[in-house]
Amino acid sequence: MVSQNRQAARENVRADLDFENNVRSEVWSVHIGKKLGIDPEVIEQRVQAVIAQSRDEMSGNGTGESDPRDL
Repeated sequence: MVSQNRQAARENVRADLDFENNVRSEVWSVHIGKKLGIDPEVIEQRVQAVIAQSRDEMSGNGTGESDPRDL
């Protein structure tokens, strides 16, 4: 039981660090994109499309073809 509690505590710390890192990365990405004149909404639409395509391919519904320019 004590070992499980320690493991859970380590997992919580890792999750907190992962979340902080994800937020930090997102903020930096948006900031750099704005400085480069890139619209974050357009990028988000592309990200959503790539995610949807990836999910389709993993479920067997996709064609298996992808264009690296979509990323």
